[in-house]
Amino acid sequence: MLFGTHTKVFIAVVEQGNIQEAASVLKISQSSVSYHLKELEKEVGFQLYDRSQKPNHLTEEGALLFRELRQEREHLARTLGKLRSGCSIRPTLRFGIVESLARNLGASVIENLASRLSSIVMVTGTSERLYSKLKHRDIDWAITSRLPDASEFLTQKLFSEPSVLAVPLSMDFGAKAVSWQDLKFCGLPLLRYIRSSGGHKITESLLGALSVDLPVKIEVDDGASC
Repeated sequence: MLFGTHTKVFIAVVEQGNIQEAASVLKISQSSVSYHLKELEKEVGFQLYDRSQKPNHLTEEGALLFRELRQEREHLARTLGKLRSGCSIRPTLRFGIVESLARNLGASVIENLASRLSSIVMVTGTSERLYSKLKHRDIDWAITSRLPDASEFLTQKLFSEPSVLAVPLSMDFGAKAVSWQDLKFCGLPLLRYIRSSGGHKITESLLGALSVDLPVKIEVDDGASC
């Protein structure tokens, strides 16, 4: 009986004050409301309303039943709130991550959160693409390689990684300190990220700060695994 259709109609009638208002709230006919009240009286074995006077008033038994049902309803609502806050009802996570970190960091995020979620969606791409998806609410958060241009996102720095210069062992500069001028004319190309990536912007910023203008540039997409 607890919170079946009959009891729900009974609670609505008491809270709304009359059958007409309850029928409007429940979006059913007044005759249906009267039917459910009579069926509930059959189930509980006593009258809910004193029909000897107008307007009808709850009997003592009806008033006690209403109070008990209302308390049970509030208790159930609190229990459901606790279950939801305790992740017993598992949410869905949608996050984005730049391609260079997807294989390792992205996989680690999924591995650590999978048991607490009903599903996970990971989107990869450039920082610009991820910021666009955040704006359109396609993802919940993102790990990017640079801060956004606008101040419309909450950001937190996770870590910094250095840019590493690697050259063949055959390039022996001896004890001499290597300058950018030496590298500029050593005959090797500079390999960098595609122009739309965050890595390209970082490289351009570094070389610009050092006033290095390399004569030959080869752009590559390093999204493929090594």
